[in-house]
Amino acid sequence: MGKPVKIYDLAVNLIKLSGLIPETDIKIEEVGLRPGEKLYEELLMESETLSKTENDLIFVEKDTPLMRDEVDERVRILTEAAQSGSEEKVREAFKKTVPTFMEPADANGSAVMKKYV
Repeated sequence: MGKPVKIYDLAVNLIKLSGLIPETDIKIEEVGLRPGEKLYEELLMESETLSKTENDLIFVEKDTPLMRDEVDERVRILTEAAQSGSEEKVREAFKKTVPTFMEPADANGSAVMKKYV
């Protein structure tokens, strides 16, 4: 994946690569972090199913497959929560059915706020 790139820097580079001048030809508007957005993405969550490869920067995650009745039960829980119209019930359903689910605030807890578009 390489080094993290600020969205602002990405926008500037894309404008320049298009033969235009940032802030002259195209204005860049910073809108900040929106509700529910994370400051960074994790492709794999820390878990017991994570194992190293020969490369210290590459990991493999092997999840245990769910049985059909487990999938059906999770779908039932999520469906009931969605039909309730309650955001809190949906959030609780996710916590119950997705073992790695984290609230955005928890996921971003240790991140440092930087400039984002």
